Amino acid sequence: MRIARILIGWLGIVLIGLIIALVAAFALIQTTPGKRMLADLASRLASRDGLTVEISDLTGFVPTDMRVGQIAVSDTRGQFVTLGGLELIWHPLALLSGTINVERLSADRVALDRLPVLPPTEPLTTTSGSTIPALRVVLGKLHVGEIVLGEPVAGMAAQLSLDASARLVDPAEGLDLDFAVERTDAPGTLRGSIGYAPSGGKNVLALDVTASEPAGGLVARVGRIEGLPPLSLTVKGSAPLDDWNGTLALDAGPSGQLAGTAAVRRIADARRVMLDLGGTIDGLLPANVRPLFSGHTSLIGSAVVADDFNTTLEGLNLTAAGFGLALLGSIDPSRETADLTFDLVGGDASHFASLAPGMSWKGWRLNAHLVGPFGLPAVDATLAAEDLSGRGYGAQTLNMTLKGTPADSALAVVVDGKVAGLTSDLPKVAAALGTSATFSASASISANVQTLTAATLKLSPLELAFVGTAGPTFVKGNFKLPRLDLAAFASLTDRPLSGTVSLEGAVDTGKDFSAVSLNIDGTAKDVHAGIDALDGFLAGTSRFKGALARAADGTIAVRDLTLAANGIDLAVNGGIATDTADLNAKLTLADLGRLDPRVKGGAKAELNFTGGLAALGLKGRVDIASAEAMGKPIRDLAVTLDLADLTGKPNGSFALDGRIADRPAKGGARFATETDSRRIDDLDLSVGSVRATGSAAVGANNIVTGRFTVAATDLSDLAPLILTQISGRLDGTVVLDAVNGQQLVAINGRAQNISVAGNRLESADIDLRAVDPAGTPVLDGRVTLAGFVAGAQRIDRATLTAASRGQSTDLTLDTAVLGATLAARANITPAGAATRIRLDQLRMARGPTTVTLSAPATITLADGGVAIDRLQLATGGGGATIAGRVGQTLDLTADIRNLPLSIAGLFVPNLDPRGTLSGSARITGSATAPAGNYDIRVAGLSTADLATKGIGPFQIGARGTLAGGRVNVDATIDAPSVSGLTVRGSVPIAAGALDLRVAGTIDLGIANTFLADQGSTVRGRANVDMTLRGTSAAPAASGTIRVAGATFVDSVNGVSLSNIQAVLTGSNSQIVVSQLTAATPRGGTLSGSGSIGLDAARGFPANVRIELNRANILASDLMNLVASGKIAIEGPVATRPRIAGNIDVIRLDINIADQLSGGGLDPLQVRHVNTGGEKRPSQKGLRAQAQTRAAATAARTARRAEAPPAFVADLDLTIAARNAVFVRGMGIDAEFGGNLTLRGTTANMVTLGGFELRRGRFDLLGRRLDFTDGKVTFEGSTDPALDFTASTTTSDVTASIIVTGRASAPTVSFTSSPALAQDEVLSRILFGRSISTLNASQALQVAQAVAQFSGGGPGVLDKVRRSLGVDSFDVDATGQVGIGKRLNDRVYVGARQGPNANSGKVTVDVDVTRNIRLQGAAGGDGSGELGIGAQWDY
Repeated sequence: MRIARILIGWLGIVLIGLIIALVAAFALIQTTPGKRMLADLASRLASRDGLTVEISDLTGFVPTDMRVGQIAVSDTRGQFVTLGGLELIWHPLALLSGTINVERLSADRVALDRLPVLPPTEPLTTTSGSTIPALRVVLGKLHVGEIVLGEPVAGMAAQLSLDASARLVDPAEGLDLDFAVERTDAPGTLRGSIGYAPSGGKNVLALDVTASEPAGGLVARVGRIEGLPPLSLTVKGSAPLDDWNGTLALDAGPSGQLAGTAAVRRIADARRVMLDLGGTIDGLLPANVRPLFSGHTSLIGSAVVADDFNTTLEGLNLTAAGFGLALLGSIDPSRETADLTFDLVGGDASHFASLAPGMSWKGWRLNAHLVGPFGLPAVDATLAAEDLSGRGYGAQTLNMTLKGTPADSALAVVVDGKVAGLTSDLPKVAAALGTSATFSASASISANVQTLTAATLKLSPLELAFVGTAGPTFVKGNFKLPRLDLAAFASLTDRPLSGTVSLEGAVDTGKDFSAVSLNIDGTAKDVHAGIDALDGFLAGTSRFKGALARAADGTIAVRDLTLAANGIDLAVNGGIATDTADLNAKLTLADLGRLDPRVKGGAKAELNFTGGLAALGLKGRVDIASAEAMGKPIRDLAVTLDLADLTGKPNGSFALDGRIADRPAKGGARFATETDSRRIDDLDLSVGSVRATGSAAVGANNIVTGRFTVAATDLSDLAPLILTQISGRLDGTVVLDAVNGQQLVAINGRAQNISVAGNRLESADIDLRAVDPAGTPVLDGRVTLAGFVAGAQRIDRATLTAASRGQSTDLTLDTAVLGATLAARANITPAGAATRIRLDQLRMARGPTTVTLSAPATITLADGGVAIDRLQLATGGGGATIAGRVGQTLDLTADIRNLPLSIAGLFVPNLDPRGTLSGSARITGSATAPAGNYDIRVAGLSTADLATKGIGPFQIGARGTLAGGRVNVDATIDAPSVSGLTVRGSVPIAAGALDLRVAGTIDLGIANTFLADQGSTVRGRANVDMTLRGTSAAPAASGTIRVAGATFVDSVNGVSLSNIQAVLTGSNSQIVVSQLTAATPRGGTLSGSGSIGLDAARGFPANVRIELNRANILASDLMNLVASGKIAIEGPVATRPRIAGNIDVIRLDINIADQLSGGGLDPLQVRHVNTGGEKRPSQKGLRAQAQTRAAATAARTARRAEAPPAFVADLDLTIAARNAVFVRGMGIDAEFGGNLTLRGTTANMVTLGGFELRRGRFDLLGRRLDFTDGKVTFEGSTDPALDFTASTTTSDVTASIIVTGRASAPTVSFTSSPALAQDEVLSRILFGRSISTLNASQALQVAQAVAQFSGGGPGVLDKVRRSLGVDSFDVDATGQVGIGKRLNDRVYVGARQGPNANSGKVTVDVDVTRNIRLQGAAGGDGSGELGIGAQWDY
């Protein structure tokens, strides 16, 4: 007991001591020193995470009634927020009941100057089993008298006040929140009250929130709402929770509106919560996601919330322009688990233009199921997409699955995917890419760590595998790339890649990529990258191998890094540390011609790095023992380097020694860096007759002093060294010095007959002295140039004279450029830190066009900007006045009155615009955000070429504004061929989306002036109503272009299309040909559909299909074609598309011209009288007429060959005709069939195959000859090429008639064996005997035959055949008459009748196959015939 009493006594003493200590400490902190210590302690405890907190002037009773004079918070950039006049009255003992009870919390002033700069934070770690107890909050009054926001915080300075109160306790006791925020420097309020009153079991929920601000307000700026519209918000609802209704209304003026309702209804032991919101909200969102919500957006859903707060989502549906989302499932808050399923469906790709530029798809869908704890649910998701395309690649389908399984505290994720139907716009890339791909990955994901453990990717050109670990801050593992076909990736690099690479290795980056090591071993074969300097070395097989490493301290190590390729060997070994370096590189180039074809020979180089990173040194040598450059020899050339302290104060020397073009090349220089200067000394380089010497130094004031001289008798000595053709003579001296603390540059030199890379300068004399050339230069001297030619630009002469007057300079310029003259006088004067240029005279003239300066103008250069004081130009009764400032800030005005557009010819000689320009513009704001307005009118716009073709003149008016980074446009265009064409909308000044609408009517006849050269015309009108969005690089179009009742006639080729109906519809990034129909003569039709992409970089890729249905596509005197078939136009229509397809010929009639350029005998020459000595074309000999026509045709062909074609397309067309290809005229009656393939291009067509002879005859004055062989082909035009031969044998001669040439001007020639004169051959064919034995009547018939084949016109039989409408008609020497008609592709029916009653016969030919034919006949005498024939070409 005694011990117990002692212990109790001591415990009492300790307790009393503690109480006394606490009382003493409490008393201490009530003193001024104690409160200062408490403030310091609180400042230290609050200063963390990169922030420094300073609490000062703590007063009042601690802890229940305290006041703080100021709290200042700073970051690494300084103080950014201060709080002044703080007061806290609260009841700390209420914490014992779990309540934070604050009677008053106030501040006189809170100033937030900017947002803080915070360092990266470590990810938060969660500790299981620890929870923060729920606290009740009672806030009697919160008051902040003044809240000051700096402009960097919200984009504008603002002042506000805040008052609030709250009672956030157990809901059974009721909840209250009241708040009011007022702008004190401008209109703007936010007020609201939220209350929940459970009294009486009514559970009343009351919401009343209102907010408003005018245009340009604070909330719109913080939310970055485009246009800064006025805002108005109301949220209201007050009723028992079992039958509650609420409303929401947000009005943002032109930027959007949102309205809707919410409702709660009691159902059994739960409540159903319903939500219905909708509106146009795209204008309220950031520009990159705005297209996703264009038009109307709605959110509709319902959920059942049980009394224990278990929630069942019956459905939550978000519908927007770019996507649709459906969510359903259940949530158990008590167990913190969920079972949710969502379905996300992607919309049209145009809505994703900013998020996924250049991408398109038909559709995509994401399904996912999440079940389990909130923090670590199991996941099962699938993604499917169709018709993906972008960057020149495409895929028909993409299917991907993701499965996540909880494992310990992480989620084990496995991803598998497959892509099918891979495509590419480039045929070579498509062939290398293959058609399918698979990929997989496994990873571990937790709240703080995401780690990839394995990944594979397999395509035809690529197989990649990685095993290891990889996260956002590290990579460690092994990789294998057994196959990589570079051609598959040419579209990504915009280079003609090809070749293969195989590679394997290991990588380790360390934590935060602080140290990196890489081991590689690979092989490349036949790599071609479109880089001439590399491709020559990478042809064949290349091997590369080695290891590279970078330590955390920056040390670099290279171990056995080698490259062995075609003509190049590289070996690198060693390392570079902070204090030491021993890195050696050896390079051998067997043939320098692979670097540049202008060089031949080999080279060796060796480099050695010494010293270390702190003072890196380099010693090296390049040797060329024997080589040739620009056709001149190089012998024993060596360049040596000796450099030191490259990472500190670089210094060293270089030297050149050897022979170039059999002349010495030697010299060198030294350079050094000192504490306050940099120097180059002893520069002395000579190559043949060219020598440069000098030295210079740059002081601490950045003024250069020194002297350089160049003496070159013949600059061509430098050509092998600089690999550029150069010639001429140059002598010059440059002196650099300081004058009154300013830089002086004095140049004196002369050049004669200089030629460099095709540019020429006849002569130049320079004697110029400039003080302060980088500031406001003071100039003295004279510069003259003569005969300067650079490309298409030529300066005939130019003289600049400068004379200083104290600190100012008078300048005079007199030039003659491309036929124009320019004369100017100006004065340059410094004005403090600015430069003032007074332009006293300016005159530009070319021919009758003259521009003069109306009055002196002053231009001031200062602060990186240009200020213009009324620059007035006058020309041709019009003029322009420009005034204002251009720089970081803009304030520029322009006033233009009847300015002739012809002044453009002063700057572009070949441009001759007509018309006048009037208008005004005012540009303000900043260079990054210009603002302003413009009003421009162009009257009578035309050019000589357009006027000649009857186009225009155009009347154009445009007005609009610049605001928000965009140019608003409201333009109208009128012309004889354009009616009411308007362009309205806006375009971005820099990057951004287009928003333009084009509407109006265009007369298609505007194209006739361009079609006239081809003999074509078009009539009709096109109604345009198009909207253009997207970006300039990836535009997205919508709307339509409609053509109705149009006609097209090509009189040269006989093409006639009528009733053309077309509808072109904009569909995102392409124009869809949704309707295209036309009628051809005799009931045929043409139809088409497809699309044309709006990707200019890819040449506007097209995919158009055209179908012919018994279309009479050619109908002229020469040829009549009726055909069916399908034609496809694919690829870039602006550059080189592909035209492919099949055309089935139903009927093709080729009518040989009535007049032939025959090769037979000359006709009789006829002497014409009373013609005044002139011989008209119709009076010339018939052969001469044919030759004239042939010459004219050849001339037209030559002119087409000289002019480059405006359109070139690849061809792959097959034209098939079983039969029904007829050639008639001048006694020729033949039928052909077969297949014809057109390849090559439209500019250089290659014809494969042709139409082969089926049957045919040649009627020569009653003498009929059968064609033994024949062929019809087409060679680049609709005028077919003929090649027929008909032969007959008399007693001693075999005679042949050969028809060749174009159908429009064929050539008929006569040959025989043995060889006879052509008139003799003709006599043998007609009468079987020599011409010398013919009587007068027979000789006349020979003359008639000569006339016929020299251009005398069609025969009588041909005219009769045409009148009867049959395919053949002939009369033989016995008097038999024959006619024939082809009934279809296989059946031909003929009839013959002689002078006797029983001499008639009917024949039938049936083509069983292309090579086998059945032939039958029935005679009038009862006889019959049946036979089978076979024919093969070889």
